[in-house]
Amino acid sequence: MNINNQNFEFILSNYCERIIRRRNMNRNNGHVKYFLCMLALLMTFMAVGCAGGGGGVVGTAEKLDGTLEEAWQYVRVGDNDNAILKFRQVLEKSPNKSEETSAHTGLGWAYAQVNDTDKAVAYFEKVKSTSCDANLGYAGVLLSRGKETDYKTAVSLLEAIKINNADQQYVSEYKLDISTAQAHALMGIAYYYNGDNKNAKTQIEKAKAADITDGTSAVSKIAGAILEDLQLEGY
Repeated sequence: MNINNQNFEFILSNYCERIIRRRNMNRNNGHVKYFLCMLALLMTFMAVGCAGGGGGVVGTAEKLDGTLEEAWQYVRVGDNDNAILKFRQVLEKSPNKSEETSAHTGLGWAYAQVNDTDKAVAYFEKVKSTSCDANLGYAGVLLSRGKETDYKTAVSLLEAIKINNADQQYVSEYKLDISTAQAHALMGIAYYYNGDNKNAKTQIEKAKAADITDGTSAVSKIAGAILEDLQLEGY
């Protein structure tokens, strides 16, 4: 999956249409389960900020610094095979803790982008709570799997990086193009899957307000679909 806004909007628009169709077919305990691909939402919107600023890519050994930056650039452009190769090279060269964390986080994102959720989960589990990008990526993978047992974990991961605070901005430590609107949309979807419609509405409204497009973006369309369903349920 190449990370760029044009491809992302096309993919997300298709998912949004499926979401709306599903709403008319699938209801469980009074609310819709939107089994859309959260990875598309995460991987292709481009970004602003969260907590605690950048610099996580760079380690101490010059050679590994260059390899890590090259690997992350592959992630950013969607060249996941080369990203995986480079991150593995780092892990084979006795990295320090910071470098190892960066490589594991990058592998989580690279495997997430090729929809290998088992490997993505395994790498994200090693680095959860080390950065906003680690937690956000991990939460997105869990939501994309569509398992009931993953939903509470996804909420916890996002709350740990303060995305539940409507005023929280999202800053990507590894310079991934993830916007504040996207981060809050994901938080809203996580709450929605857990049946917490009040908090879901707050987060989705925040995502819609933070969306700087003309209202035609995937965030806006997903927000509209979820808010419509919540209104049908009395919210």
